[in-house]
Amino acid sequence: MIEDGVNGFVVRDLEGAAQAARRIPDLSRARCREGFEKRFTATPMATDYVKVYKRMIDGRMSRVNRHIA
Repeated sequence: MIEDGVNGFVVRDLEGAAQAARRIPDLSRARCREGFEKRFTATPMATDYVKVYKRMIDGRMSRVNRHIA
């Protein structure tokens, strides 16, 4: 996820992209790494997958229970 001005830039057009490219040196490598580790290392990724799987299972179980009742 891009946090505008923190770990990247959100732009609307080619001109905005060109301006953002000139601002890349302003980004903190440490802040970029921090965001990556918060979201994309093994532990948070696995935790998020488990949450998704649980929601899928819960959704299926509620549909099964409605058909049984």
